[in-house]
Amino acid sequence: MLARAWALLLGVVGLGLAHAWWWLPFLADDALISARYAKRLAEGSGLTWNDADRVEGYSDLLWVLATAALHTVGVDPIDAMRALGLAGFVAALVAVGLDPTTLRPDPRRVLAGSATLAATGPLAIWAIGGLEHTALAGVTLVGLVATVHAHETSRRGATALAALAFASATWLRADGVVLPVAAALGWWLALGPGRGTPSALTCLTPAVAASVAQLAFRVGWHGDIVPNTARAKVSLTAVRAWLGVQWAAEGLLWSAPQVAGGALGALAARERGHRWIPPATVAVVWTVYVALVGGDLFPGWRQLVPGLAVLALLAAEGAAATTLTLGRGVALTTLPALALLATTLDPTDHRASAERWEWEGVPFAAAVLRATGGRPATIAVDSAGTLPYFTDLPVVDMLGLNDRWLALHPPERFGGKWLGHDLGNGDYVLSRRPDLVTFGLPRGQPDALFTSAVQLTQSPIFADGWAPFAVRAQPNGNPGYWYVRRDGLLGEQRTEDEVTVPGGWLAAEGEPALVDGEGRVVATVRPGEVRTMTLLLGTGAWTASADTPGVQVTLGCGVPGGEVLALTGPRRVVVVARSEVETLVRSITVRRVEAPADATRCRLPPGLPLRIPVAWAPSVGEPPLDLLPPGVSLIPEVPLTGARVWVRLEKATRATVAFRHGGQLVATELVGRGPREVGIGPPTPIDEIVITASPAGPDRLLGVVVRGDPFPPDPVR
Repeated sequence: MLARAWALLLGVVGLGLAHAWWWLPFLADDALISARYAKRLAEGSGLTWNDADRVEGYSDLLWVLATAALHTVGVDPIDAMRALGLAGFVAALVAVGLDPTTLRPDPRRVLAGSATLAATGPLAIWAIGGLEHTALAGVTLVGLVATVHAHETSRRGATALAALAFASATWLRADGVVLPVAAALGWWLALGPGRGTPSALTCLTPAVAASVAQLAFRVGWHGDIVPNTARAKVSLTAVRAWLGVQWAAEGLLWSAPQVAGGALGALAARERGHRWIPPATVAVVWTVYVALVGGDLFPGWRQLVPGLAVLALLAAEGAAATTLTLGRGVALTTLPALALLATTLDPTDHRASAERWEWEGVPFAAAVLRATGGRPATIAVDSAGTLPYFTDLPVVDMLGLNDRWLALHPPERFGGKWLGHDLGNGDYVLSRRPDLVTFGLPRGQPDALFTSAVQLTQSPIFADGWAPFAVRAQPNGNPGYWYVRRDGLLGEQRTEDEVTVPGGWLAAEGEPALVDGEGRVVATVRPGEVRTMTLLLGTGAWTASADTPGVQVTLGCGVPGGEVLALTGPRRVVVVARSEVETLVRSITVRRVEAPADATRCRLPPGLPLRIPVAWAPSVGEPPLDLLPPGVSLIPEVPLTGARVWVRLEKATRATVAFRHGGQLVATELVGRGPREVGIGPPTPIDEIVITASPAGPDRLLGVVVRGDPFPPDPVR
């Protein structure tokens, strides 16, 4: 019988491992934060985020140390984290299946508890997801079972194992100490302050000792008394707590088989004594805790994993209180079957099977390394896992998990819906002068989602100093979006009389640029296509050319012009590239030439709608509208007797459209959200159109279209 019980348990372990394998290649972006710390530690850079940057941006010290230890013997950090997660899963499955008194497998416990655990999606997901939660569940279950065994047999080895398990739980997560504290409380509730104290101290003493040791290490190495991640995430507000309660309620609803099994198991185990009380206390305390701190944003109900594991232990306790018959054995298998069914239906679990954006970022990390060519470029990111880990470049974490300054300077509205995504400060990011900025996903997105990114898009310093463009890391791959510092390591090469910029800067819209094998950011120009970028030029006459023959490059406002643009003062101008055949543009060079400075304005040909080219934002709306550089002056090539201007605004933005005719300037101010149109008709010829924008608050002028063809008499609108 014992051999069959072991065979049954090992079979369930195999099914659990197969279940975890099914969720591959899911890997959480935050896991790569821990992997970066572990890799740097193993390779001699210390437990640091950047060189000499000792911020505690991880929340899983033991996880990082174990990963680093495996990496020192040649194991890839990602493989190491998955091996540790699977080891924790196996420990959990075995601990639940063993009788705490004899430490032998009990078929009833295996069927009701271990099998349910093996079928539980969150446990399987986080066994391979790269973070520590399944391992945390494993050591917690080992600690609970070992404490029962020590209480009933007085064996010192069991006491030592329980102490090691609960100390490990404390170091596996910064808040892992909640679990042994809850276990100690459970023993006091079960046996009272007198009889329960030895077992309670078995749980509590190692946890307190481990916490004190970690605090000493934190103060000595990181120079802080709390983890930086706690400053970045924890906000004990009513809004956050309510969101956490809703999150926990939904997670428990999708985990109804586990909840029901735990509850029924606790009821059945009451007849056998007190052993059900400590795990029940742990399940309740942990669930309440994670709800009050705001829940979680990851797939697979990550923060509920330890609680779900303990519920399986309760189900096993209840099953062990019954006599095993064939019919009851079949009935016990109903619970894991329902758990597996819940996983197949749970959309939060399904996110793990569909989430691949971390891996989509890997080619972009390789592209960044090709573009930097071994130079220590600084990158600023929202997603602090993929690019930082795979590039190992200096990083500014714009969400503040790995940035002490941001964590110590939270915004006024801290503690909102996005747990761990509240921090940010655009001015601070600008002060770090990153060579490359990506918003959102590792590959980069044009839209600003979080505080730092939103403030950057509102900053004229960022608009002038960073060039935006869409980019592919490999042909036919998903496009990303980069903001490259113009005077940085990846930017322009500038002298007093010459400026050379990457051709990829022409890809602010349209076909994305590509980082080629030599690290050059190149753009494709197709027949009939107009590709544009903006460039700051000084006083003098300028001409532009591409490194590729057959590409026509002009300077101005995006319409065909002369070969020379003369400026009487510094100004950001538009560089326009066209080609009659499809070609790659690797670089564009603008040179100062000898020519009279006879014009500072752009020409508006009659009969042709002028689309102001993009400056630093993607086009939006219909007709195509692009962000207008502040202050544009247009001069018709021939006198016009009418013109219309369409301007798209957001609410807190003002734009002025002025028509100059007969020496007079007739101006109209446009205010408010949405498209606005202003025009002027015959009989007065138009000498000049001047458009200016004054963004205020968080919104901006989104775009402008000018049509210079005459139209019938019409009042100014």
